[in-house]
Amino acid sequence: MGARFKTEGITLKKGDLIMALTSNQHVLDWVKEMEELMTPDKTIWIDGSEGQLRALREQAFATGELTELNQEELPGCVLHHTAKNDVARVEDRTFICTKNKEDAAPINNWMETSEMKAKLIPMYTGVMKGRTMYVIPYCMEIGRASCRERV
Repeated sequence: MGARFKTEGITLKKGDLIMALTSNQHVLDWVKEMEELMTPDKTIWIDGSEGQLRALREQAFATGELTELNQEELPGCVLHHTAKNDVARVEDRTFICTKNKEDAAPINNWMETSEMKAKLIPMYTGVMKGRTMYVIPYCMEIGRASCRERV
């Protein structure tokens, strides 16, 4: 079991779904499924709180991922270093996965959903061991209801 991460007096560890920002059972089930597949040491739901932001920044400064810039010239600014093995999106490896090819725009690469899952699931098994999985709620729909209501 990896180190525990503390934020605002709550200790989070593998299997914890406390701090979940939703009661939507489909979302909770999917997160649990991803936890079981990728086996992270801990799961953290990003809640947008100042306390959590402060804790994440402290952790990033400690690891060297963030470097404070000249605060006299650039107050509040930091440099964020990405991992050397982090890669940008590659067009020929980006797919729209749907049941029907017609649902993908003509310029997109397409693959049927179950076919892609069969390729990806073995690649993701255990991939987060020793790491933290962050659950970041967001909404991609402009909408009839607020994101908060839909999630």
